[in-house]
Amino acid sequence: MVAGGGGSGYSYSGGGGAGGLVFSQSESVSGQQTIVVGDGASGSTQRPYTTTGFDTSAFGYTAKGGGQGGGDDQAGVSGGSGGGGSDANVSGGSSTQDTYSGKGFGNSGGSAGGNNQGGGGGGGAGGVGDNALGANGGIGKDYSSVFGTTYGDSGWFAGGGAPSGDSRNGYAGGTGGQGGGGNYNQNGQPHTGGGAGGNRDSGNGYKGGSGIVIVIAS
Repeated sequence: MVAGGGGSGYSYSGGGGAGGLVFSQSESVSGQQTIVVGDGASGSTQRPYTTTGFDTSAFGYTAKGGGQGGGDDQAGVSGGSGGGGSDANVSGGSSTQDTYSGKGFGNSGGSAGGNNQGGGGGGGAGGVGDNALGANGGIGKDYSSVFGTTYGDSGWFAGGGAPSGDSRNGYAGGTGGQGGGGNYNQNGQPHTGGGAGGNRDSGNGYKGGSGIVIVIAS
């Protein structure tokens, strides 16, 4: 199960953090169950903007929504995986995903490089977001051997969003982490919990990918 990914910040922003991921085998499930699948957070329309993606809950577990990527000199927000910081030596957000005795996964976002360089990458379920320059979103987790390649990003989930770069100074935007993380100026991929890519120009951020719950009955 994966929570909704974090959105990206307003203007020259860090990548959104991926939703937290919980993977548990051999669970005993009985009776009626309630499953809530969290949506990704919308990109910010102003600064500061401190939202996270929406939580996913099922079977007694909660996967926590990904943190917002920092917008215009703002630090990344903490969440299931942390959002990347933006543009002026500010830090990424940390992971708040409960480990559930090794069943929960999330990582911190990357720090921004220097002023006018763009942001850091959003954290993914499998790795931290890169620091600028040339940063990428943190990698997600590969469950293709368990669930096949139909779901998620060819079986990968919860990749962090890419940082924006800065078009004013010629710094290139980054690449989203495998697992649905958005490249710069892109939304996170739906049903993966991927974080949104940063906004490389002045304006609103991008949306995180929605979460997902997958169950295999035996």
